[in-house]
Amino acid sequence: MFSIGNTLKAENISDIQLFLQTSSVIQQDLSNVKGVPFCLALRKWISIHPAAEFRCIVINNVLRGITPRDWPVFYSHFKEEGSRIIQNLFIFFTEFIKMKFPRTHYCFDVVLSYPDKPFLLDFGPLNSKTNLYAFTWTEISSLLDKEISEEIPPVFRYLDKDIGIMTKAIANMRFQEM
Repeated sequence: MFSIGNTLKAENISDIQLFLQTSSVIQQDLSNVKGVPFCLALRKWISIHPAAEFRCIVINNVLRGITPRDWPVFYSHFKEEGSRIIQNLFIFFTEFIKMKFPRTHYCFDVVLSYPDKPFLLDFGPLNSKTNLYAFTWTEISSLLDKEISEEIPPVFRYLDKDIGIMTKAIANMRFQEM
């Protein structure tokens, strides 16, 4: 999608109109809506540090995976804060999202602002077109028809060492070798 200054921040109504007109994703979503009401929700702009943004993967209404959206980038603090990140996102999911979203398989994006307060950004379907960042569709799709115990904590997948700049495909290969 075209954006001025590589941001989705809208300064005025013309910026919003430009975003809507130039986004192929939005065009496709709106053209597939037949008889279904929709609403454009705008929020106050906040600056988000990429290391604070996470995608959470839900399968059969169980939080199964957490991945940084800034994948594949190494953040050293994930190793020591990983269990706290899992706990905060699991509590947030359990209290505010679980059994309230109309699907059983989906993903949602959150920002962890400090001190550890999750802020919901977006919901999305879970399918082969979903960007799963540190996970692959093959491994996620294999779980769709399985009963999953809620006692098993979600997997927080992140790069635990700096392996340099690389594409997602190379990062996934290296991650599986670790």
